[in-house]
Amino acid sequence: MSRTGGELVLLETDLIDAIWPDQPPAPLAPIQAFPLRWAGEASASKRGRIGARLEQAGADFLVETQPDNIAWLLNIRGGDIAHTPIAHSAAIVGRDGRVDWFVDERKLPNDRSGIETEGLVIQPANGLIATVRERAADKTVLVDPGFAPVAVRLAVEAAGVRRCCSSAR
Repeated sequence: MSRTGGELVLLETDLIDAIWPDQPPAPLAPIQAFPLRWAGEASASKRGRIGARLEQAGADFLVETQPDNIAWLLNIRGGDIAHTPIAHSAAIVGRDGRVDWFVDERKLPNDRSGIETEGLVIQPANGLIATVRERAADKTVLVDPGFAPVAVRLAVEAAGVRRCCSSAR
């Protein structure tokens, strides 16, 4: 883009939303716990391993936007897409293994005893970009540029991060 004088500009408003007033509502399929006997590893253990990897990489946190990765990490399943057991959501995973989960709470069961909530903070589904902007200043943030929405990468970069983006898996 720079060769042609173009640039990507982060907008506060989604232009498609602005011109499509009668779009269908976001899916609200219920989220359920995925039993440990099938998951094979507790969510807390997975979060701890990711935290250790963040520490090794010198990163402060990871922004995860892939629903299948979040389903694996949190040992949950959903139904927002037909025939695919995922829930639309996003997460920020800290070096300490704490996870901020950006999800519509209406999808969550009243009885959350099957979901490992220790170190898990439920955040409003639409709060990811603002939270990234707030936390990313002078931090080292991992974002997979091959999968994360451009808005996430731009929010991280606009916050003045020390280092951003990794496609390492």
